[in-house]
Amino acid sequence: MKKLFISLLLSLIILLCLLPVTVSAEPLNKPINPKDIKEMTFVHFAKPDKPPGQAKKDKPEPEPEGTYELIGTKINGNATYYVNTSGAPDGSITEINASFDAWEEEDAAGEDLFTNGGTTPISGRKYDGQNTISWARIAPKSTIAIATFWYYSDGDPGTFDEIVEFDIVFNAFLNWGIDPDGEGPTPLTDAFDIRNIGTHEVGHIVGLGDLYDNDNSYLTMYGYGSIGETQKISLEAGDKAGAQAIYNP
Repeated sequence: MKKLFISLLLSLIILLCLLPVTVSAEPLNKPINPKDIKEMTFVHFAKPDKPPGQAKKDKPEPEPEGTYELIGTKINGNATYYVNTSGAPDGSITEINASFDAWEEEDAAGEDLFTNGGTTPISGRKYDGQNTISWARIAPKSTIAIATFWYYSDGDPGTFDEIVEFDIVFNAFLNWGIDPDGEGPTPLTDAFDIRNIGTHEVGHIVGLGDLYDNDNSYLTMYGYGSIGETQKISLEAGDKAGAQAIYNP
């Protein structure tokens, strides 16, 4: 009987040794909280008959090098964008490309910030992993275009937050056209020029805010747009100075 007990005990010990062992412990790599992603949107309106502004006696004198307003964000590296041409006139991709290229010139940002990745079926504004330029119906019709971007905020006001994704939407309710030479005078008597509005919208992605004082109406980053307008196609001193302050301080 004693031998039988010893035999059963040895069998039990061997069985326990063969079972898998589970050890409760801290994981080797603790999960890291993702950076805080925030969203910012700029709405480009058609210029009202009497836009709000300061009284004439209170208007500041224009600065010699122009005026700009920094948002506090920037593109780090190179961002690839895609264009949905549904609802856009022929030749729109060329005009969109020119809008991005304007900000990369040596006397502006001076960096290769953007790359055209081709066309896409995606449209609208959504944080979906793709930078999209598209046409969609936007109400009210006084809205010309909308630029939205998503960025990492590190909470440090002394540094530029990194834009990680952006979308630009042109209002499909409106008529769109292309100025033949990009310089005017323009035959677009009933349409908004794609490159003109596009260059302004890309300015937000570069990191510049809107300007509403009438003294700045000649700048690309002036906040209102008009049918047939083409002056925003070429950057002025204030626009260039703003881009340089971000990318070539």
